[in-house]
Amino acid sequence: MKRNFFYVTKLLVLVEVFSLIILGCQLNATENSVIFNVSDRIGWLHGNCLAIKDSGLKKGTKLTVIKLGKPQSVSEAKILRPVQSGDQCHALLEGRKTVNLSEGNSFYLVTSLDKDDLGLAIGIINPKTTISSTNGMVHTDVNGDGVEDYFTQCSTSEGMSFSIWSKSPYKGEPLWSAYYYLDYDVEANCP
Repeated sequence: MKRNFFYVTKLLVLVEVFSLIILGCQLNATENSVIFNVSDRIGWLHGNCLAIKDSGLKKGTKLTVIKLGKPQSVSEAKILRPVQSGDQCHALLEGRKTVNLSEGNSFYLVTSLDKDDLGLAIGIINPKTTISSTNGMVHTDVNGDGVEDYFTQCSTSEGMSFSIWSKSPYKGEPLWSAYYYLDYDVEANCP
């Protein structure tokens, strides 16, 4: 009888451990499904050319564009097609192409739905939250963690740095960042 009790107790403990493991996996999967995949769904733009890690975007995919002028503004665009030439994409001009491709980006020609010049901007494929603007700064909760994120662009000595910051620009590590090599010297203004 003691032996049966021992085996039943051991079996119940194992069942409880496996139940906790399965429950933990389900909770983790639910949490991860809310989080936005930042690296594949965000890119930078120069004019009507988008540089982004996702190599499989389809024609007609909608893109929310955060134009980084002063003041910042939001626009809508859509993907037209992949592009591989400097004739249609300044980032792929001779002298720039090798460095910009080495960042692991795919390049797409996009069209602005409001026919505006997109300039230097950050693009988000299907953002999950509402995008707002306060005092000329665009903000949203990009990754779904409950904290507002802010968009910046500044010059380095030979290019442009694009970033998304949690809570406040230029504080701590950026949530997302990318570099655009220009192949000529510019006056650096990044903090």
